[in-house]
Amino acid sequence: MNDPIMKVLERLHNVKKISTGFMSRCPSHKDRNNSLSISKGDDDRVLLKCHASCATEDVVSALGLSMSDLFSDNGSRKQKSTIVATYDYKDEKGKLLYQVVRYDPKKYSQRRPDGHGGFIWDLKGVQRVLYRLPELIEAVKNEQTILIPEGEADVDRLVKLGLHATTCSGGAGKWRNHYNEYLKGAKVVILPDADDPGRRHAEYIAKSLYGTAQSIRILELPGLKNKQDVSDWLRCGGTKEKLIELAKEAPIWELPEELLNKPEYVSENNEVNLEIFNNSPFHCLGYSHGSYYYLPFQSQQILELTPDRHTQSNLISLASLDWWQDNFPGKYNPSWNMAKNALFRKSEQVGIFDPRRIRGCGAWYDEGRVVLHHGDRLVIDGKLQLLTSVNSKYIYEAAFPVEISGATSLSQEKAKKLIDITDFLAWEKPVYSRLFCGWIVLAPICGALTWRPHIWITGSAGTGKSWVLENIMRPLLGNTALNVQSNSTEAGIRQHLRNNAFPVLFDEFEAENIKSQQRIQSVLELIRQASSESTATILKGTQSGHATSFQIRSCFCLSSIGVNVEQHADISRISVLTLQKHHPKDRIDIFDELKENVYSTLSKSWCAEFRARAIHMIPVIRDNTEVFSRTIAERFGDQRLGDQLGSLLAGAYSLYSDDVVDYEIAEKWISQQNWTDQTVLESETDEMKCLNQILQHTLIVTEDERRRERSIGQLVSIAADMYEQETNNYNDNNSEVTKKEAIATLARTGIKVSDDKLIISDSHIGIKKILKESPWSKNWGRILKRIDGITEKSAFRFELGTRTRATGIPLAKIYKEN
Repeated sequence: MNDPIMKVLERLHNVKKISTGFMSRCPSHKDRNNSLSISKGDDDRVLLKCHASCATEDVVSALGLSMSDLFSDNGSRKQKSTIVATYDYKDEKGKLLYQVVRYDPKKYSQRRPDGHGGFIWDLKGVQRVLYRLPELIEAVKNEQTILIPEGEADVDRLVKLGLHATTCSGGAGKWRNHYNEYLKGAKVVILPDADDPGRRHAEYIAKSLYGTAQSIRILELPGLKNKQDVSDWLRCGGTKEKLIELAKEAPIWELPEELLNKPEYVSENNEVNLEIFNNSPFHCLGYSHGSYYYLPFQSQQILELTPDRHTQSNLISLASLDWWQDNFPGKYNPSWNMAKNALFRKSEQVGIFDPRRIRGCGAWYDEGRVVLHHGDRLVIDGKLQLLTSVNSKYIYEAAFPVEISGATSLSQEKAKKLIDITDFLAWEKPVYSRLFCGWIVLAPICGALTWRPHIWITGSAGTGKSWVLENIMRPLLGNTALNVQSNSTEAGIRQHLRNNAFPVLFDEFEAENIKSQQRIQSVLELIRQASSESTATILKGTQSGHATSFQIRSCFCLSSIGVNVEQHADISRISVLTLQKHHPKDRIDIFDELKENVYSTLSKSWCAEFRARAIHMIPVIRDNTEVFSRTIAERFGDQRLGDQLGSLLAGAYSLYSDDVVDYEIAEKWISQQNWTDQTVLESETDEMKCLNQILQHTLIVTEDERRRERSIGQLVSIAADMYEQETNNYNDNNSEVTKKEAIATLARTGIKVSDDKLIISDSHIGIKKILKESPWSKNWGRILKRIDGITEKSAFRFELGTRTRATGIPLAKIYKEN
């Protein structure tokens, strides 16, 4: 790396950008706070200063570098700069406050005394004053005319002629309004440079001094070429006498009439110069629904402000007071109204703020680049970059430092050892071992995936679910995984994850009562949204009346005895992996061998290298996901199934090969697996689940004091003459249910058989009771209308005086399996 400052920064921790360079923890002592400042000198050398008094040599040694590494040597060394002049800025009593330093080749810098005979190369916390301030105060007191050119060299030349002059540091556009007090009652002549910035600067000083100075004149010297100044005029034959004569002849400057009645005329400008923000210490990110968004370089965390919260303290958190004063000068302080106006206009120019651009910690894929966000730094395609230096449409916010990956990548041969370990587990189907391993590969890189699959590990008590999570999954996923259990809520998970791309392990995901069922459904909704890298965003209301948006990008692993997933949208995003108990004779021996393999293989370093392999394989895994997804979708005719299983298989395949898979190999690999449970489960749609719940519900058939229980499905078959009863299978007096009884019982529930169709009411209270605790309790009519071949009934009578909308389902559709 040729840039010496990047060579230093990549070896430091907790690097933060500041206005003068960078701050980080010092490697030469135990540093809990950032005490090391890093900046670039005028000759491009790296300047290091430990504010805990570590010697520069010790800091460099702790970094594993030599002093020569602090200097640029890239084969195209810049011409060495030489100091040719210094200009002292002193306070009223003559004490040196700071210097402006001029170099050859021509450039300027500023420095302040450090109190030990040296200098600090910034003006942080230093009060700005006018040049030659003690002499200026004396000249004003003696009622001398004060000349104001644009540079210090011009002032010195005029002083040598016996004139009185001053200027401000920084050149055109840097006049501060507190300078006006030094010129109170003075006769002022402003000498602008012969260019537009110079003329604007003179006009601005005149506006600022109006009402404070006794008189103001602007003298544009005759004969100057573009960008020339008073020193050039004097070198071309101008004299002191001629200058005094021209100054006397220059007209008194008057405030333009249109500004006379403006209370803050000094700072007002009808034109907002948005170019100011090109070099501001923050980015304007845009606006949305009454809020404005900013990214300060110092904190690198997004600041959201409503118009009324654009207060002085909040704006100073964006940039220093000096920056606001320099760019939006008021009479004595920055003009905060001008600043707010400019911020609003700049935000409007940027456009609507999109929160989906925000990326927290984790592994990401950014326009073909693998990005690891460690909180305080980025690693892009293996190279260290600062958060503020990345060129991307995404915003990588600063966060508490986490270690995403710092290890070398595990070889394929070693990585395959995980398959050997998980094959010891008593999976109900062998393919579950592959899907399980695939999820573990994908979970640490979930932010870089186009489809994020989820798994649900289930099994009876004693099958080892919690042991698998604790001893296999957690070590492999590392410290970034969010581990929760039992009563954790959707809001808690969402607020903890924020914009981070971290996997989630949820143990004891049980639904023991109605309250826990509602909690689980909320988490499942969160999981559903997390699956795809789509435009969908979760919006949550706040007390302020503004919606807060969330986009979760996590892979979830759930674990429980029961599986409480009903809706097709959830089933198609979650692969249920069932664990069984080994045979009692083999259980102890197999478990002992499993533990030995786990404890001898899954060391901390092995797991770190496993995650590093997954990160290294991100481009290949993304390509393989597309191949496997397409192959499964074509094989089973279900794209959602292809997305879910294809991504898991792509993760598992990375343990067998480092290469991109072709369609022929993918088809062969898929055909070797048993997919029975997966495809049957995926094919059961919400509409058929809703219908089956209705048909499986049991009703009481009563007549002549006889009570018999029959399912709705049985009663429909009796009413349609499609059912032969086996009365000896029942415990209700072994009596048959007549067709008349079946029809009457169904009608009281909102169901009728008519013209080879099963008619189900869209609003009958009987159906509502049956589906009370289901996901379809309020919209079953709309759900059932998704079934092929249905007939809509606008007004259908089930009982006397009862007409409702209804859905007619072909009986052949219901009984086609029979």
